[in-house]
Formats: sequence, C-alpha cells, structure tokens
Amino acid sequence: MDSLQTKQFRKNEQISLTIEDLTEEGAGVGKVGSFPFFVKDTVPGDVVVASVTRVKKNYAFARLVQIVQPSRDRVDARCPVAKSCGGCQLQELSYERQLFFKENKV
Repeated sequence: MDSLQTKQFRKNEQISLTIEDLTEEGAGVGKVGSFPFFVKDTVPGDVVVASVTRVKKNYAFARLVQIVQPSRDRVDARCPVAKSCGGCQLQELSYERQLFFKENKV
C-alpha cells in the first residue's frame, strides 16, 4: 500500500485532481495517488480543485471548487437549471463522449 493510500484526508481540505472517469451516476472520478475521489459536475479530462466533503476507508467525496483546465469534452449544459436540479448529470459532457460513456456502461 503506498503512502498516499494511508494519508488522512480531512474534511474541507482542498485537493487538485485530474478527472479520469465517471461513475455510473455521472460523478467524476479523480485520484490522489491510488486513492479515489468522487466529484460531481466534472467530466473526464477536467483538471480541478475540489474540497473534501466525506472520507471513507477506501474512497472519498469532494465538492468542485474550481475548474483549473476544462476537458476538451466539456460543453455548456443545454438546460438552464442543470446545476441546481441535478437531474441531468451528463449535460456538460459532449454528445459523442456521452454515447461512449453509455455504451461502456451497458
């Protein structure tokens, strides 16, 4: 087990992540070392700053603070209430990447 895996992350600690994947629910997945963080409102390829909200033994959740460098697959959400509603998790992902994501999850 590497030393980052055993590092104690604290609530509200800010971390830098590159989003590598999406969960089935559409949350972005980024890692510090091999320790995964789940961050809503992100897409693969985004480089972000996130604030730790909850830490479990093998993973953690974080809230998006800033997109440092947007992914080339990031687009503006079509729905004007997408962020506040939360019903369209893939709105900020290009259509082509949405299809790729859905094909790989089925």
